Amino acid sequence: MSEMPFIPGGAFLIESAAAGDILIPEELDATTVALADAAADFLRGVVLPAADRLQQQEPGLMASLLRKAGALGLMSLEIPEEYGGLALPKSATTRIAEALAAEPSFAVSHNVHTSVATLPLVFFGTDEQKKRYLPRLATGEWIGAYALSEAHAGSDALAARCRAVPQSDGGYTLIGEKMWITNAAFADLFTVFARIEGQEKLTAFLVERTFPGVSIGREEHKLGLKGSSTCRLILDSTPVPPEYVLGAPGEGGRIALYTLNLGRFKIAASSLGQAKSLLGIATRYAKQRIAFGKPIAEFGLIQQKLARMAARLFACESMLYRVAGYLDTAFAAHASRITHHPAEEYAIECALLKVACTEALDYCADECLQIHGGYGYTEEFPAARAWRDARVNRIYEGTNEINRLNVASLVLKRLADGRIDVTLATKLSDARRYSVDAMRGAAMAAFDAALDTLGPELRTHQQILAALAEMTMHLFAADSSELRSNRILELGSSHTRWANASMARLLVRSEGGAAYRALSFAIGGDLAGEIDPEMRDRWADAFDTVQSPGEARFDQERALARAVIDADGYCW
Repeated sequence: MSEMPFIPGGAFLIESAAAGDILIPEELDATTVALADAAADFLRGVVLPAADRLQQQEPGLMASLLRKAGALGLMSLEIPEEYGGLALPKSATTRIAEALAAEPSFAVSHNVHTSVATLPLVFFGTDEQKKRYLPRLATGEWIGAYALSEAHAGSDALAARCRAVPQSDGGYTLIGEKMWITNAAFADLFTVFARIEGQEKLTAFLVERTFPGVSIGREEHKLGLKGSSTCRLILDSTPVPPEYVLGAPGEGGRIALYTLNLGRFKIAASSLGQAKSLLGIATRYAKQRIAFGKPIAEFGLIQQKLARMAARLFACESMLYRVAGYLDTAFAAHASRITHHPAEEYAIECALLKVACTEALDYCADECLQIHGGYGYTEEFPAARAWRDARVNRIYEGTNEINRLNVASLVLKRLADGRIDVTLATKLSDARRYSVDAMRGAAMAAFDAALDTLGPELRTHQQILAALAEMTMHLFAADSSELRSNRILELGSSHTRWANASMARLLVRSEGGAAYRALSFAIGGDLAGEIDPEMRDRWADAFDTVQSPGEARFDQERALARAVIDADGYCW
């Protein structure tokens, strides 16, 4: 795999990359594949046999499993080597997150430790803080947790009320409660966000479990992920010496947002891995279940479900590894070639991935249960638990509604500061009809029209912002799928692999085109009578180029479903 060029975040909105300039999973190196295989072996051999005991929250079991993972290096993925870590690139940690996803309670506990509980220290810790904590976190001797949310500060996390009272020695006393804290029952180190009295901005603090005034509430009674620990963290006048402040005072919001961007990326990877597992479960059941004298996998509507699940996962995987490659390049180049932190540079892409992959997971969980019929509604089959476990992914690390608003707001901000040049995309009016470039032109024409009509007030129209984000997501999915399909062909892969990729690509683009048309009517109707007539005509022309009228969609679905059935699941 050759070194990838640096491509700015959001660039896909105005022009496509070259197929050879993106990372695809088919080009992962042997070391990455071996590490992911080792993680999958650990999941099958150690975690899955304990899954029922995890569901019962057997005391000490999750912490024990995490420490066993630590003994294999699986808790140190992104910790620098000088502190005992593996310092793996995002491409490798993404594959490992996929491999561990089939037991979601373990996956979320592991993900929190290796991402949001560790990366703030990696990015913002002092040398002394890193020396004190990272070696312990790397081995699993200590387990980490991330304490941002509160009862009145969920999606609006920066509205936290937890207080930090300054003390005469330069330290602070923390007072307040944090909610929904994963790993809270057994975590040794908490990254806590509080507001210093007299200051508006948040500050991050490193709080050890043994500090005076630290206590843990009861386990929450959750719909799913019953094997993971989720409790309140209670800080009752907890003293924190000055050397335990993470970053500078008032820098907590920046630390939280940078970390959450990468946390969203990790959620996307784990959601994709779980969804692939569910496609396999659904496919195998459909091949075994006999109705009307033959396996239900032979029926058209079941095949349609399998094909649509596979196509969405192909798109999600294509987007995910494309961004993993971008992040790897940006982190390597950060010191000399880019001015923005990589976590900020690709904030649009990370938010899109979080939405796309978690909603693909929910789609697959629901269709897996539906394919199981009445059995899917019982706890005797895996579909019910998977459906319950999947649902929370659309809520944490910023709800999908918040992430949609973030996407649109970030695009608008980058249009305003010149980081995205809308004129480059809106000149795509001569793009080949029904092409990804036509989608690109339509999406940017929509941003242009909405801005031209509403100006600064656009930021208050949430439905329009969400529709703009939806267009952006469909564009990124179609563009990434097409680039990957082209790259597979360039690599000289088997004709079957390329044919499967091409069918998935066409289904993704067809769904995207339908969504574009529906959303164009929604936005256009909302702004009817306000849009400048010339702008309205240009916008309508742009959308008319997107929806293809003649693709043989049912034939594509049947052919892709056959590939899924033959592969017992995901077929790439």
